[in-house]
Amino acid sequence: MTITAMLVQMLQLSSWQFEQAVSGFDADQWFHAPAEGIASAAWIVGHATLIDRQVLEELDLPSLPAMPEDWPTLYQTHPEGGTAHDDYSGRTILERFLMHRRALIAAVSSIAPEALDRQLDPPGRDRYNPLRGDDDNPLFDYGTVLEMIGNMSLYTSQLAGELGLVRQSLGMPVEEDWVL
Repeated sequence: MTITAMLVQMLQLSSWQFEQAVSGFDADQWFHAPAEGIASAAWIVGHATLIDRQVLEELDLPSLPAMPEDWPTLYQTHPEGGTAHDDYSGRTILERFLMHRRALIAAVSSIAPEALDRQLDPPGRDRYNPLRGDDDNPLFDYGTVLEMIGNMSLYTSQLAGELGLVRQSLGMPVEEDWVL
């Protein structure tokens, strides 16, 4: 398996995890914040969309999926109280995530292997940890395109785990075939 194929597989799997975790959510369940420190599904998926967008921008694609101007303001940092603004429905947020994820999978599928070694300036830790207020998050400590794509895919899987907490707090089942 090539490194590109591995990255594509990681992106596909974390996308699948997202879709499974929110399947069957009604309009109100998208905005349920289950506990202090855990965001609503709407915010988590909106945040993941923004992460994919930032990766796509770094890849310098000529055309990117549409992104509302207010998206970064709404989904960059964890919201007070854990819930997202209800400016967008959960379904709309998920559709925007899937649109960005498909674009990212397509871009990674066609990226030249040597492009994966490109050094990022500034590296991830200097870009995102100051926004998070967390200087030691290893998922944001990347320096190349390869590390960025791999780490952000892992971050999406971490966020899928948070979606699982939201799902369970709503009393919704987690199917056995979701467990990897």
